[in-house]
Amino acid sequence: MVRPRTKLPGKLDFQSLPATVRDAIVVCKLLGQQYLWVDRFCILQDDEDDKAIQIEAMSAVFSRASLVIVAASGDGVTNGLSGISRRRQGQFYKDISNIQVNLQLPFLWDLVGPSIWDSRGWTYQEAMLSARKIFFTDAQVFFECTVGINHEEHLAYSTFDPSTHKMNRKQEYSTLTSTLEYGLPRLIETQLHRPQHLWDRTELRWAAYARHVQRYRQRSLRHKSDILNAFMGILTALYSNEKQYYGVPLPEFDLTMLWEPSSVHHRLAPKDTVAVTHDPPIEFPSWTWASSSSEVSFSNIERNFRGSLCLWFKPGSQSDLEPIIATSDSVEVFKASEDETKVSLALAIAHGLIEIYQNKESMAWIELNFDDLHHAIDGKWPAYSDFWMEIFGQDESLDRAKQQLTQALGAPLTAGMLATRTQVAKVNIIDQKPSSLIPVGGNERAIGRVFDNSDQIRNLMRLGVPAFDCMALSISDVSSWNILSGYGKVSPEDSFTDRDGKTLKRVPVVNVLVLRRDKGCCFRIGIGQVYLKQWIDLGARFETIVLA
Repeated sequence: MVRPRTKLPGKLDFQSLPATVRDAIVVCKLLGQQYLWVDRFCILQDDEDDKAIQIEAMSAVFSRASLVIVAASGDGVTNGLSGISRRRQGQFYKDISNIQVNLQLPFLWDLVGPSIWDSRGWTYQEAMLSARKIFFTDAQVFFECTVGINHEEHLAYSTFDPSTHKMNRKQEYSTLTSTLEYGLPRLIETQLHRPQHLWDRTELRWAAYARHVQRYRQRSLRHKSDILNAFMGILTALYSNEKQYYGVPLPEFDLTMLWEPSSVHHRLAPKDTVAVTHDPPIEFPSWTWASSSSEVSFSNIERNFRGSLCLWFKPGSQSDLEPIIATSDSVEVFKASEDETKVSLALAIAHGLIEIYQNKESMAWIELNFDDLHHAIDGKWPAYSDFWMEIFGQDESLDRAKQQLTQALGAPLTAGMLATRTQVAKVNIIDQKPSSLIPVGGNERAIGRVFDNSDQIRNLMRLGVPAFDCMALSISDVSSWNILSGYGKVSPEDSFTDRDGKTLKRVPVVNVLVLRRDKGCCFRIGIGQVYLKQWIDLGARFETIVLA
């Protein structure tokens, strides 16, 4: 709805409303509901302030709704609801020896899966946040809540007993609780053991966020500019007390920076480029998953992530720099007690990869054997927040980093930008799948990989760009048989051995962004990993980086 139209007499006359909205009003009256929320009428489309407020409130709208009405058939607002104004398909039956035999109606997921509703980005938060949904399908009406699914069809049995069915088959009928895997393969075993929910508090909050981003990005949007707005309800529900920046919750900033596109992607414009406008399209920042037009993946990042190498700053109030406090509670290595789990991070610090934390204690870690080093830092940093606050979060560290960046930048950051100080090294890229990173001027033995070799990288290679800048983001570790080594055994040149001759079971790697530079800013064009030991030998230098 636009503001002037709300003042026109009779504009909301019942007969003038789209068929689906009229039918939804009929349903509300039949159910004794007094109020109906319809986005197109309840959000002022020509008032950006009202739109922003309402979009941020969508988590509350859906989670507190008595019922969400789902038009699971038809392809638009003019189609109406099946069973109200829209005729439904009849149930096939046949009389056999005076016994009426009815053909079983389709399962809910077989009706919802192919629907337009299940493919739209805007409806994902409806599915996740609402406690009760009523689905109007061409076959029958389904009611889903947190304890079960009811339907019009009456069978000889009304409940689902898992013990009576083979759990690896789809065709058995079920009245499952709220476990529909919308838009994903619908196996009963998956339904029962991986329920579709917002967050059940038994999983890491980051894991829930990553799961929802990946599933949400499988859906489509009519206007690509809505990519963040249509996800805001999920983000707010998961991180209600935390700030976010372009779809990234600040506590999980370093984890989220490691997203990968599932295929070649192009950056999206946050304004509808189809609409007539004299303004040039503004791009989403290259560092956020919202810039990818394809599906994205996080590939269980939290399992291998060891720690950040960067203290990030974003635009603050009054042209100031605001530090991003990325004290994630989801880094699994800090919840484990196994030996060596934090040694990779300590080795990176000991070799000077964090500029603001270089002291005699950390440099002496190089001389310790791995067991002693693990015990030293395990007691020092029992939780990831302890590591982050000591390395980056002290007032002295924050003030020094902020002052250094302010002097180097010269001009304030604008919306969408990030600034940090980190190591940067030049490497060559060999175009293959995945693409290999090799030292400039050295032999052609791979020291790492690029996991999303984008069109931008290939185009620059065709233009004869001799080398690419890679910035260090964070430390992870990988198994001794991994994609960096072509799934062969990692070379001794790429792993660490302590003074007692012990080799780390897992191999430390530096997570890197491949950069394109333009007018003083850097843009992400790829992400990859370099063996830590090889990174140290590259002679990387600390630079002030502005990501846009």
